Amino acid sequence: MPSAPGLPTATLDFLIDFLETPNGADPCANGAANGVGVNDDGCGDIFVIDQAALNFAFQYDLGGGVGPITYFISFFEQSGGLSPLASAACTAAGVTPPCLGFVTPEGEDTTFQFAAVITTEQVQIPVPGTLASVGLGLLLLGLRRRRV
Repeated sequence: MPSAPGLPTATLDFLIDFLETPNGADPCANGAANGVGVNDDGCGDIFVIDQAALNFAFQYDLGGGVGPITYFISFFEQSGGLSPLASAACTAAGVTPPCLGFVTPEGEDTTFQFAAVITTEQVQIPVPGTLASVGLGLLLLGLRRRRV
């Protein structure tokens, strides 16, 4: 709890795009074939979370003459359902690719859980390709050391 009065309560809005897709389309709006996988019972609907859900900046004054400090709030999905979507799904939902979200099967509920983290530094998410390159480099380095 800050020692001095802080800023007034503020509301932070985050955009969610949702597309109720036509079930008879083939291919479906997500770019995949109708009747297969997530589109098994008709075209799955598309849910996209706004890119501002990561590192959304806001300021809070702790008092004591320090002045306002910039904080970053980031939302993370914890149940494993939120992932990068195909470009076709992003575009169909009206969002510029790349985007994060999920395609929910027709006639089913999709449950997910979010967590929020507030930091003074921006959250850095490593690019999967970068992690794979580092892992491959370490593997090759290990194999080379074995030969020497």
